[in-house]
Amino acid sequence: MKCSLVTVKEIDSMDAEKYLERLKKIDFIIPNKIAEYKRLVSMAEGMGDFSVQDKVQSSPNLHKIAGAIGKYIDIEREIEALELERAGIVATLEQLPPTEYRILYELYAKDRTLKECAYDLKMPYETVKKKKRSALRLLQGILDGR
Repeated sequence: MKCSLVTVKEIDSMDAEKYLERLKKIDFIIPNKIAEYKRLVSMAEGMGDFSVQDKVQSSPNLHKIAGAIGKYIDIEREIEALELERAGIVATLEQLPPTEYRILYELYAKDRTLKECAYDLKMPYETVKKKKRSALRLLQGILDGR
């Protein structure tokens, strides 16, 4: 499974809402990548313990181990890239005023509903809905200014 990393050019062309949707996607992909990583590590470790001399000799089993190691190193890099992308999105959100930040963070990073945000913030639903629209406009301005 290929990772869903996006290029800087793709990020620059995203509108604010699509940019924030990346948080949900990243939060879905990372646990799957971690599970795949653990599976590959376990597979490589389960192929047997070898001495240094055994590792030098050519063996089909050693080729499988090398393949698994190569794959889990690639997945480890993909996870790191996804975590960096997520941190960048959150850092961009942190440029918003506190209430707008919290609303967008709750909606997109925590996948909460407007109703849940309104309850947590002790604000009327319609106010949270308006602040979300306002926050998205502010975020779009930040994204456009980069």
